[in-house]
Amino acid sequence: QNVLAVGVEVFASTTGGGNMNQLSNLSWPTYMHSDVHDIISNPLDDNKIYVITDGGLFRTNNFGNSYDECVDGYVTSQGYIASVSSTNPDMILTGYQDNYTNQYTGNPYWGGIIGGDGCYNSIDKNNDQLQYCSWQYLNVMQTFDNWTGNFQIFQTPGDPNGGNHEAFLAPFVVCESNNQYIYAGGDTMFLSTDQGASFNPVGPTPFDGGNIILTIAVSSTSTDTIYCATVPPNGTNPVHVFRSFNGGSTWTNITGTLPNRYPRRMTVNPLNSNEVYIVYSGFGTGHVFKSMNGGTTWNDMTGTLPDLPFHCLTIDPLDTNILYVGCDNNVFVSFSGGTAWFDYSTGMHEATMVFDLVISPFDHKLIAVTHGSGVYKRDLAVPTGISASVTPDVIQNIFPNPADDYTQLNIIIRNEAMSNLRVMDVSGKISYEKELGLLQTGSHTEKIDTRNLRNGVYFISVRNYEGVSATKKFIVNH
Repeated sequence: QNVLAVGVEVFASTTGGGNMNQLSNLSWPTYMHSDVHDIISNPLDDNKIYVITDGGLFRTNNFGNSYDECVDGYVTSQGYIASVSSTNPDMILTGYQDNYTNQYTGNPYWGGIIGGDGCYNSIDKNNDQLQYCSWQYLNVMQTFDNWTGNFQIFQTPGDPNGGNHEAFLAPFVVCESNNQYIYAGGDTMFLSTDQGASFNPVGPTPFDGGNIILTIAVSSTSTDTIYCATVPPNGTNPVHVFRSFNGGSTWTNITGTLPNRYPRRMTVNPLNSNEVYIVYSGFGTGHVFKSMNGGTTWNDMTGTLPDLPFHCLTIDPLDTNILYVGCDNNVFVSFSGGTAWFDYSTGMHEATMVFDLVISPFDHKLIAVTHGSGVYKRDLAVPTGISASVTPDVIQNIFPNPADDYTQLNIIIRNEAMSNLRVMDVSGKISYEKELGLLQTGSHTEKIDTRNLRNGVYFISVRNYEGVSATKKFIVNH
C-alpha cells in the first residue's frame, strides 16, 4: 500500500496511491533538492530509497520522511557560463543548472553566491571586487566588494509556464573597452552606460518581431560594434543574426546563408572587430561559421568536426588564429582560424558536453565548463611543426613593475632569430609593438615607454619568426 511518487518533490501515499502527501521540502531534516530525475528502491530494505535530483543524490532510510545528502566525492555539476579574473587565475565564476552561481577561489569546494539557475556572469578585467552574476530570465546582480554586499541592477519577472520576454539563459555583456557599458538582451536590446545604474532600450522595440536575443558579442576595442542572434519563443519564426556599428541605434540583418537553427554563441576576434564567429546546436548542417567582413558573408568552417550540437568558441588573444570550440563531445582546437580541427579533449571524461570555454589571461590556460562533469583547466595548445631544436625565449625580468612612465625588460634569446615585441591588454588588444630585428643568442634589454598606457594589467610578448614566444605580465599604475 505504500507508494512514493516524484516530480519536483517527493510525495507519499499509504493507501495505494490515494491521499498523496508531500514529504520533501527546503528545511532539514526533510530537505531534498527539487526536480527529481529518478528514484530507486533498495531491494533488501523497502524503507531505503535513493533519489536523483538536480542537486545530486539523496538517500532516505525511512521511506521519504527524512533525507541524507550524498553529494561529496563525485562531480555532476551542470555548468552554463564562466568568467575568470584577469589577474588571479584562482578567481572564477560559473553558473550552474539549478545550483546557483558559484565562485572558485582555489578551494575544491566552490562557494554559492546567488541562487536559482546560475546564468551569465562577469568579473571586471581591472577590478576583481567588481563582479556580476544572474539567474534565469535576465535577473542580474552586481557587487563592488566581491559579494560581501550586492544589489540587483536588472530585474524581470519569470513565468515557469512560459511567455517570458527573455531567454531562460538570457545574455548580458560588460564591454571590454569601457566597463561602464553593459548590453543585455531579452525581446529588446538594453544598454547601460553607467555601469548598470540604469538601462534603456536601443534599437527597435521589440527587437525582432517578438524573437528573443539568445547571444550577444561586442568588440573588444569599441562599444559601438555589436553582434547578436535571436530565436523564436514559440519555435515558428526564423532565427536571425544582426549587427550594429553605432551602439545599437540601427541594426543590419546579416543572417544571409546561415542555418535556421539555434545559435549558441557569437565570438568577436579581440584584434579585429570585423572577424566574427557563430556556433550552432542541432544536427544536419554546419556548426561553426566565420565572417571576415562583419557578417556580410559567412563561411562554413565545420570541416571535420562531428555533426553534434556546438555550444561555444573562444579565441587565443595572443594568437588569434588559434580557436577552441566546445560541443556535446568535448573540445577541438584549430591553429589556422578554423580551416583544420584537432581533438583537444585529453583528460576529460568520454563524450563530455562542453558548454563554455574561457581563457585565463594571467596564466594563459583554458577553462572548460561542462554540463555534467564540472569544470576543467589545462594548458593552451601549442601548434605542431616547430623544430625540436628551437627552445623558448625567456623574459627574465620586468622592472619597475608596476610601471609608471616606463618599464624595462631583460630577454634571454635561446636561438638567434628575427623577433618582435608586443604589449597587449588583457583582452589581447595590441597597445604597443616594435620590431626587434635579428637578436643574437644571449641577454638583451628593452625599455618601453608606458606613459600613454592606461592603468591596468598588460602582457609583454616577445615572439620570433619561427613561432616561439615568451610572455610575461606587468602592471601600469601612474
